[in-house]
Amino acid sequence: MSTVYAATRDDGQRHALKILRREHAGDPMLRDRFLREARIAEAILHPACVHIEATGVTPRASRYW
Repeated sequence: MSTVYAATRDDGQRHALKILRREHAGDPMLRDRFLREARIAEAILHPACVHIEATGVTPRASRYW
């Protein structure tokens, strides 16, 4: 349903970038599920869990977090 990439920001910080695959971007149910997953992950406050910094939409209309 999605792909996770290792990314490095301009300031050198490394991050994981999770993007909903384009073939699923048009499905409202999968978009909602993807964003719900981000909200749930964001609510977990533990040093061993990822911190969600942002959610959004790519220029090709795929969701990311």
